[in-house]
Amino acid sequence: MLRTNRISGPGASGRTVLLLGTVLAAALLTSLPASASDASSLNWELNLIGGYDGDRDWTTATSGAAMGAPRNSAGLEYYSRLADEGGDFLTVDVQLRVSHDPNADDGEIGIELHNAWAEYKLGLGRNLVAGHFSPAYGLESVTDTHATLLQTLVAWDLGFKKDWGVGYRGILGPYDLSAAGQLGSGMGIGIDDGSFLASAQLWEPPGDEFRYGLSLLAGRVLPASGAWALPSPEFADVAVTKLRAGAAFELTSGSFEWMGEAAAGTNDGDAVAGALLQVGYVPPRVQELTLEAQGRVWSADLENSNARRSAVLACASYRLTRSWTLRAGAHAELERPGADGDAGITLQAYYFGG
Repeated sequence: MLRTNRISGPGASGRTVLLLGTVLAAALLTSLPASASDASSLNWELNLIGGYDGDRDWTTATSGAAMGAPRNSAGLEYYSRLADEGGDFLTVDVQLRVSHDPNADDGEIGIELHNAWAEYKLGLGRNLVAGHFSPAYGLESVTDTHATLLQTLVAWDLGFKKDWGVGYRGILGPYDLSAAGQLGSGMGIGIDDGSFLASAQLWEPPGDEFRYGLSLLAGRVLPASGAWALPSPEFADVAVTKLRAGAAFELTSGSFEWMGEAAAGTNDGDAVAGALLQVGYVPPRVQELTLEAQGRVWSADLENSNARRSAVLACASYRLTRSWTLRAGAHAELERPGADGDAGITLQAYYFGG
């Protein structure tokens, strides 16, 4: 169950200080003189989302079939690559937004903190990263879905996309290697009941038409009552022990792009597994248009058919200008625990630019 009055680890005030410190660091970084940075950018972001649920009522809520999809929000991303006489040595990315969630239990407005990391180059293709970033696991580690209607499997699988911690990125023979040690608490900062998250992954480098990745993950993950950084979510008293092995791929073939992933393991000893397959098509004569379709299935307990979730989704994206993208999506959640399936249509206008 979720706690209501006990918070361990850094404490509510401590977590707030850490999060506000991240925001302050971003503001300070934007004031660096241009000569100290080889490349930097500050972009503004706006998400306008609405749609119709299965009862044909207008809604701004995110469907369970699109778990992890963005909400109505406004925010920014600051990116900077710092250099000295020896070349680039530090990359910083801070991405946050104020969002509206009509389904939130305590208030409807909060701050989401997505990328909030600094990566230091050790040389010879070796990097250290610290902050809030994706675990070294699954498609999400190589695919940015923070503003898209179609999501990867990670929200159903882990319950969050990014976590607080430290990581290593390097090269192992012909593969890109990444590993991370994180808190296991997602968007909020929480430490309780031995919580942690350790992950490692090998990917073929980008460039080929086909590449694949293999992942391992182990941890004790704290379920949370919300997905905001501020106000801080309420965490469960008991962490869930998660063990995973996963595989993923990306394939480009002409005007088609395929991607997929599969994962299997245990949650507190119960066998779990899931898979995702997605295909995208860009018409050769209309390069601004992308058509996508996806199927997803996840079972939180393979011995219990009522613990299975499955969904099919489709999306059309049109790049109206360099900064504006319009999307229309349809989803049908075929199965979900304890309820009938859900269906609906989602419309999105997305702005990202300086």
